[in-house]
Amino acid sequence: MKNYKLEEPEIEYDKVWFRIIFKRPDLDKNSYQDRVLQNKVTDVTTNVTVNVTPNVTLNDTQKQILEKINENPGITYNELSDQTNKARRTIVRNMQKLKDEDIVKRVGSDKTGHWEINTDKIEER
Repeated sequence: MKNYKLEEPEIEYDKVWFRIIFKRPDLDKNSYQDRVLQNKVTDVTTNVTVNVTPNVTLNDTQKQILEKINENPGITYNELSDQTNKARRTIVRNMQKLKDEDIVKRVGSDKTGHWEINTDKIEER
């Protein structure tokens, strides 16, 4: 419950029965990203740029991907494809290169996880 920043459940009981009450957050006002990812998102400037490590340079697609991840860490491959006007396969291939260079990593599951950018590997301008 603490990992998801949810209230602890209430436990009520009498001599025979017990009841556990789970309180759901108002997802319109307090989404999963607002509750959990807010503190995990690293501050990276919008202009994530070229010099990464001595032998690694980013192409334009990879720069666009990093900018979109910075704006929305929970972004999916399909959303990246739509927002960058690139084929999904192109996004997957470039994301694999970024993961191989330890520039980005996926934290959590495919459905509820998010991307993290390794700022140590990126020289900001």
